[in-house]
Amino acid sequence: MTDPQNPASTVPESIVTNAPVNTPTPPVPESERGQWLKANTLVVAWIVFLGFGGGLLALYYARIGYLPEIDWSASLIYLAVVTIIGGGVGGLFALSLFVPGFIWATFIVDDSELGKQFCYQREKNEPCVRAIWIQLGAPFVVVLLLSHISLIVVGIDARGSTLAGKLIYAAIASALLVRLWFFMRKRFGKLLPARDPDSPLTESAGAQPNSLSKESQESESAAQAQADEREERKRRIFKYTIWFAVSVLVSQISMFLVYLVSGKPRGPYFSYFIFLTIMCTVGVLVSNHFVAIRCIYHPVQAVIATLIVAMLLLCGADRFSSLSARIMGLYGFGPNHKVNLLLSEQGIAIATGLDLKSRCAAAKLCNVEILSKVGNEYYLALSGKTLTLPKSAVIALEASDQGPLSPAANAACPCP
Repeated sequence: MTDPQNPASTVPESIVTNAPVNTPTPPVPESERGQWLKANTLVVAWIVFLGFGGGLLALYYARIGYLPEIDWSASLIYLAVVTIIGGGVGGLFALSLFVPGFIWATFIVDDSELGKQFCYQREKNEPCVRAIWIQLGAPFVVVLLLSHISLIVVGIDARGSTLAGKLIYAAIASALLVRLWFFMRKRFGKLLPARDPDSPLTESAGAQPNSLSKESQESESAAQAQADEREERKRRIFKYTIWFAVSVLVSQISMFLVYLVSGKPRGPYFSYFIFLTIMCTVGVLVSNHFVAIRCIYHPVQAVIATLIVAMLLLCGADRFSSLSARIMGLYGFGPNHKVNLLLSEQGIAIATGLDLKSRCAAAKLCNVEILSKVGNEYYLALSGKTLTLPKSAVIALEASDQGPLSPAANAACPCP
């Protein structure tokens, strides 16, 4: 290759043709990430459930101070169990942390008529955090807090309440929803803008037979347009109100179930109760507002934010209550779940060697708490001691209590 300015100078052609070109890799558009999330929904759900279950087990084993030895041959069974546990816990948290915000975004914030009331600029469709908080978040949190108070007043706790107590709470929750219904219907009626007279609905209503006179045609057209506009407003206001009420209802259900499952705060009851209430309420509000703002155009960000808040609430609730221990108790092991063990000869020898005082017979250990069944050994607690016992040393187990939630269970955590 010859230089035009200096014919004598040449540049090897191989250097020109083979020179590497450093082209920057373009970032992956958010829309493609959202499409990938929709196409792999089952995989993502399984990973999320597995993460919740694994996190819950990690918190539980950290609480009891034990790490089991897992046999790889049974790993698939443990993965299935962890997924089931994580699915239940993740579903409860999703009802409070994701579903309300998703309902707001889908049926209210992104609505073609009402959406501009929740955006900075109508052309850019950018939701406004302040508008969502004032119009949706404030009524939501007021009803949620009143529902918390009603749970305490009627005496519903982790020990289980009477049918009368549950019916009283259901009546209070229903009354709150009815009051919220009328309040939000009035609010949405003020927020919904009046329809433009030149809108397609008004224009289509003006089509009348040619036999009518011009004046009567115009009068009937205007009357029909007004009737159609009123009916359209009623339908839209009903849609906004019913979906907002549903978002509050699912939060009340989640709060009620978590309230029953969780344990009493470990420490000063009133101060820990207030702290947990504030922590969980703030977490629910932050998560749902983020979901309402981002889930339509940036679903990956909304899911990640929900998972982060859920993990923080899970760790915080377990730090100040017995959430993980009580959930493990639902599956037959953990504190306050007493069993009697029928021992083999190997088990009798171990019990004799350890000088265990809880034997109600020569080959039987009574009132034993099974803290862990994972792996090839039982991790037990009895008479103020903890010990491991090979599963081969146990012939049979007999439950000595009436269920996974023992009568000694305490009042519940106030997390929504």
